[in-house]
Amino acid sequence: MMIRKGFSLTECVVLVVVLGLLTAVVAPMLGAARNRMRGLSSAEKLMQIGVGGAMYANDNTGRMFGYSWRAGETYTMPNGLVRNPTSDQEAGAYQNEEIL
Repeated sequence: MMIRKGFSLTECVVLVVVLGLLTAVVAPMLGAARNRMRGLSSAEKLMQIGVGGAMYANDNTGRMFGYSWRAGETYTMPNGLVRNPTSDQEAGAYQNEEIL
């Protein structure tokens, strides 16, 4: 009986092929899981922004953060039109128009 001191070339090739197949199967699954976690993280951050916005509005007479235009003031749009909003919602809509 002959004593072997290592792996044969065939065994090494089989091992490399098996590891390659395993990597080919597992890699897309890990990528999909990573993308799912990014989506959950983004959704969580958006929810926190929404909650923070609601808290800000609650503390500031219903005004949302980021909108500074108010009813009863006169604003000139970039195209030269003059806007006189009668409500804060209308002022916000005009500010959206001005931003975009």
